[in-house]
Amino acid sequence: AVAATVLGRYVNRRTVIGIALLGAALSAIAFGTLFGTLTLVLIFGSVLQFFMILLSTTLYAWYPEVFPTRIRAFGVGAAKSVGTLGAVIMPPVAGAIFDAAGLVPIFVMISVFLAIAFIASRTMPETRGRSLEEVNELKGEAMS
Repeated sequence: AVAATVLGRYVNRRTVIGIALLGAALSAIAFGTLFGTLTLVLIFGSVLQFFMILLSTTLYAWYPEVFPTRIRAFGVGAAKSVGTLGAVIMPPVAGAIFDAAGLVPIFVMISVFLAIAFIASRTMPETRGRSLEEVNELKGEAMS
């Protein structure tokens, strides 16, 4: 969270989110495939957790900036609700995958989701250093 705060001040949000998504995807693959010793589990688990917290902290700052004022509360609520729904649905799905195929496919699935999120994040406007009005104008131009 401290890294997200510092990076959010000096680096564009899309860049921080991109780094966090790619770092999380790569560390999830490493965590899921190179877990032979306790040391590796601790290292890759810590790196994965670092990138996931960097991602979530930056997203929570970014969400309100990408929605126009008239729908900001709805947009942020909807985005967080989708995330919560995923947190409810994925544990039994992950359990079924683990029972059927083992641990590695779970982390591959997580990496695929993170890669999709990376691609989606590239379509969002950069908000750092811009007023909310400027961000909304950028989105309007992109939609035209």
